[in-house]
Amino acid sequence: MATIEKTNIEDIFPMSDIQQGMLFHTIKDDSSSTYHDQNLFGLTDKEFDFARFQKALGLMVHKHAMLRTIFNLFDYAEPIQIVLKDNTPDIELIDLKHLAEEEEQFKEIQSILQADRARAFSIDTGKPLWRIKVLLLPEGEVCLLWLFHHAMFDGWSTSSMVTELHNTYKELQTNPDYSLTPLASSYKEYVSEQLEDKKSEELKTFWKEELNDYKRYELKSNIEEKDLISSGIHSEDLGAELLGKLRAAGKEQGVDLRTLCFTAYLYALKLFTYERDVLIGFMGNNRPL
Repeated sequence: MATIEKTNIEDIFPMSDIQQGMLFHTIKDDSSSTYHDQNLFGLTDKEFDFARFQKALGLMVHKHAMLRTIFNLFDYAEPIQIVLKDNTPDIELIDLKHLAEEEEQFKEIQSILQADRARAFSIDTGKPLWRIKVLLLPEGEVCLLWLFHHAMFDGWSTSSMVTELHNTYKELQTNPDYSLTPLASSYKEYVSEQLEDKKSEELKTFWKEELNDYKRYELKSNIEEKDLISSGIHSEDLGAELLGKLRAAGKEQGVDLRTLCFTAYLYALKLFTYERDVLIGFMGNNRPL
């Protein structure tokens, strides 16, 4: 791993389980881009100020420790993450205003994304695993490519990050001295909670009792496995009318649409089994309250 100046280290703490898993699989198969996330965001700004955008990004880097975080899986007793005091963002401005046709723009953006996927993120560089490309398009359109390894951010934090970046850029237009409010909690706190939960005998006992009668259910089907694999993904549009009814039902029950659909999914699974309880995994973020 690249040498890091000790004077540039702000903090060191263990990696979370999910971070270790993602980076393990990345290193195991360095040809895979499974955790190489590429997000595109558009905005209209006919007077786009790249210098102001860089300043906004600098404020974000100062506020969010994750934007200054690097990983080390091998040189310590356990995998760790290191928060740097300072990090120069990897940001590139690309002028595509000469591409008048949308099809031309689409092809060029696809080419940029393909080249970016070929430039895999590596923990050996000693740099945070993210970068940004700003594409200038005709008619004042700007395309922001937010590129990162999934061990750095999830979907919720990506949306939050880009929204705050955009708002900061706008605020700096009228207030050059604008500053950001510090975070109420950090990723380090989440990792600390996870480590404490692993030590909890109460939690261990709870899950042992909860899963005491657990049996893996194999969904029975007349479809041959070879046909199932080759069938691909099936999707069906249920229509706006049903969607409206689902939203109304969710509002009446005080739950969101995802919870309502997930409940229906669980009930459908229960129809295929004689078991009284159905257990299924559900992904969450476990953010500190």
